[in-house]
Amino acid sequence: RAYLEKCERELVPANNALLALKAVPGRGPVARWVRARLWDRLERTRPGETSREVVGRFVRDGPARAVLEGGQLLLQNCPPDEASWLVPATVLSMYSRGAWYPVGGSQRLASALLPHIEAAGGRVLCRARVAGVLTDAAGRAAGVRLENGDEVRA
Repeated sequence: RAYLEKCERELVPANNALLALKAVPGRGPVARWVRARLWDRLERTRPGETSREVVGRFVRDGPARAVLEGGQLLLQNCPPDEASWLVPATVLSMYSRGAWYPVGGSQRLASALLPHIEAAGGRVLCRARVAGVLTDAAGRAAGVRLENGDEVRA
């Protein structure tokens, strides 16, 4: 219970600070000052502590520790003694507050994006396996070659 309370207390401010750090525009003195304050807020959660260290302070039961420490294995393929405790805490938070999904399923999200992709000149190909990347004379990506031999130029 104490571990879950720590997650609730520290996770939201840490994630908010991280998102805000990415959103601060510019490189001037004000931007540097804002970033420093946000970084201080993030640092208070000690993101450098590993999942194993933090969970180990609160949980003694072996199987429970394995579950709580291992939330990052699926996301980062990182062992609990290397990944920040914030990663599995974020995963746990998603489930403790209820996981989200698009109303109508993931197909609704794809269907909503399709007209915007096509309006911008893009194409969506389903079940089209890429065999290789096509490059221009300068070596930049210029399209893809599909397994069926078709070429799609960028």
